[in-house]
Amino acid sequence: MQGLEGRCMAPQQMFADSLNATIITAIAEAEGVDPMDLEYSIYEYIDLDAVEALLEGARGPTLLEFSVDDHTVTAHSNGTITVDDTHFQWHDGSD
Repeated sequence: MQGLEGRCMAPQQMFADSLNATIITAIAEAEGVDPMDLEYSIYEYIDLDAVEALLEGARGPTLLEFSVDDHTVTAHSNGTITVDDTHFQWHDGSD
């Protein structure tokens, strides 16, 4: 992914191309821990099923930004997930 600010990487664990799993994994990578070792539940901060439904049902370019613990997470309908300044791809945006 060229032209994006910050670092770009693929999450270490992509669970069946799931947006929810990609967000959880991206936050865990930002914290330098395994997703199972996060000290909180993402669902304490955001309803990830609602995020997925909104982005997958988007009729045009859409982004949702929210905070999880000390992180700013931005989910784009083009498939890019940003945690702080690190970008992750959960699908190619061509769906």
